[in-house]
Amino acid sequence: MAAPRISIIIPVYKAEQLLAECLDGILAQEYDKKEVILVDGGSPEGSVEIIKRYAGEHSFIRWVSEKDRGVYDAMNKGVGMATGEWVYFLGADDRFYDTGVLAAIFANGHAAGQDIIYGDVEFKYSKRRYDGPYNLRRILFESNICHQAIFYRKSVFERVGSYDIGCRVYSDRDFNIRCFMARGLRIKYVDKIIAVYNEQDGLSALESADPNFRAKQESYIQEFNKKPIRAVAIKIRRLARWVKRTIRQDREH
Repeated sequence: MAAPRISIIIPVYKAEQLLAECLDGILAQEYDKKEVILVDGGSPEGSVEIIKRYAGEHSFIRWVSEKDRGVYDAMNKGVGMATGEWVYFLGADDRFYDTGVLAAIFANGHAAGQDIIYGDVEFKYSKRRYDGPYNLRRILFESNICHQAIFYRKSVFERVGSYDIGCRVYSDRDFNIRCFMARGLRIKYVDKIIAVYNEQDGLSALESADPNFRAKQESYIQEFNKKPIRAVAIKIRRLARWVKRTIRQDREH
């Protein structure tokens, strides 16, 4: 099976201090079938000059610079520009954990038959490893998978939809909840650190209030809590049908 093409999407805004390090880590990856999409939100000249320099040296780097409605708007734009079979999001102030990350995931069969593959991240400052396997209950009630740890087949966005830019802080968690709730999506955890994540400068580190997400989360929880009730009701109906059928067969004999 041929190795798939990976679209690495990087939202950028005033990231001139760390962007070069992020891009150098991508260039060092021991995996050739990749493209880089830089979605700049109208940064001052410093970030754009770095982008132009790298894009001029590497034909697989594409970019756009224009005002946007936040990081999730930029991520949606990146998905629209992506030509790869798989999509991955990396912060401009983050980097891949080592040079073999992409090869470990996509050259060794982990991607076969999957729609979403995720691993862990290492926090840049605390060196903490975050954060193991997830299921719907955990992502709904406890915490999110760091998006720097996740690879999505591009078709997932066609099925689940785009990032909700109305959720300004936790839209990635909202998206992941929808993925875990979707029927038939094949999701796999790989016990590997994917990226080094800057835990001090992320949206969730800077701002905790997100009323739009909290409202959606409550509706997801209500739907989640109905499922056991529906399951019991289905079992009761099946049992009732079996009892009626058994009684009818006994009478006929």
